[in-house]
Amino acid sequence: MITTLQTDDYPEITWELGDVLDRDPEERMTVYNAAGFDKDGNNYSASAYFFAGVFEQMEDIERL
Repeated sequence: MITTLQTDDYPEITWELGDVLDRDPEERMTVYNAAGFDKDGNNYSASAYFFAGVFEQMEDIERL
């Protein structure tokens, strides 16, 4: 699980990683499908980017 901090656009969200969406061995990048929720019970989906096994960022965040 990963927790992203609150920003101007989104609250603090806790994410659970799912299936691998993309992998680039040359850049040592792996992208996972992620499902998240906030403290108010809202659900989200996004793509979680990891480089060399280290979480880098969430992209394409969508509130469901």
